Formats: sequence, structure tokens, C-alpha cells
Amino acid sequence: MKNRHGKYWFSQLHYQVWHESMLERWALMFLDFSADIAAISAQPCLMQFEDGAYHYPDYFVVYNDGKRGIVDVHFEAFNSPRSVRRFQNTKSACERIGWSYGMFRSVNPVVLRNLELLSMYRHSRYAPTEDVRLGLIDAVDGLPFAEAVGVDRSVPFALTTCRIYHLVWSGDLTADLTRPFNDHTILWSS
Repeated sequence: MKNRHGKYWFSQLHYQVWHESMLERWALMFLDFSADIAAISAQPCLMQFEDGAYHYPDYFVVYNDGKRGIVDVHFEAFNSPRSVRRFQNTKSACERIGWSYGMFRSVNPVVLRNLELLSMYRHSRYAPTEDVRLGLIDAVDGLPFAEAVGVDRSVPFALTTCRIYHLVWSGDLTADLTRPFNDHTILWSS
């Protein structure tokens, strides 16, 4: 399996974060979508443990509430006794200093596909103005996507579509992302 190095544009922070694999990119996308992040750093340090093991954690995260944590990214199928020990040591170290520890191991393919779609509209250029945002949230609450994109006839259909995708990404609207996002997807205000 070949790694796909690159950078993910983290919309909450307006900067790019390094990743070494597609699984790491997906983990960043999930964090960007689902967690309130104040800062994130890729491979921030070397952790050396009492048993001689060492580990470079994948991500150090500072949350908006001030809490800190480590997120490691690793397919469970590729676990070896050595990597399991390394992750357990990292988790123990985090617990001792009051940090959270998370492991991103796999991806639900339907949720991933939906987030890939929504992430294309994560940039603030797709965000409606505040008055339009509030009106749109109210107007589309409980509607299927196909009806929701037609509620504002004063602007092009494509613009409303982009705005709705952005509002789902930003959490102002919600939808069941465990099912394929399509014309029948019901939108709800958060």
C-alpha cells in the first residue's frame, strides 16, 4: 500500500496540516468537521517511554475549550505487538498529564463519501451572510435537499446549493450522513 503524502486545508484554522497517508487526511477531515479545534500540529514530538519504546504521535490537538490531546492514526489491520505497545504507552502518558488520547482506525465509506462532498464547500467563500444564513436555516428545516435548494428563488440554484452544503459542513444544518447524501436527504437546523 502506497502512502499519499500531502496537506489538508483545515477550514477551522485557515491553514494546511501535513498528512502522510489518506487515512491521516481522512482523520483530519473528520476532526475539521466534528470537533472544535483551536490548533493542530502534525508529528509534534518524540515520546520516549520507560520500557525503551518511542513514538512520534500523528497529531497534537488543542480544542477550543482549552483541552489538549493526541490523535494517532493507524489501520487496525496493520497492528503489530510493537505498535500496540507504543499506542498503549502514548495513551498512558496522555492520561498522566491530563490530555485526551484518540485513535482513528477506520472509515465508514458512506460517511467518508458524504464528508468528501461537503468538504468541497468548507471554505468561508461559500458561507452566506448572517441574515441569509438565518433565513436559509429556518426555510429548509425539515425539507429534503431537492426542495431545500429551491427555497431562495432570488439567487441562482447553484448558489443556494453551495450555501446549503456549507451550512451542513459548518454544523448549522444537520443530516443523516450515515446514508448517502442525495435529493431525498432531510435537512434539519442544529
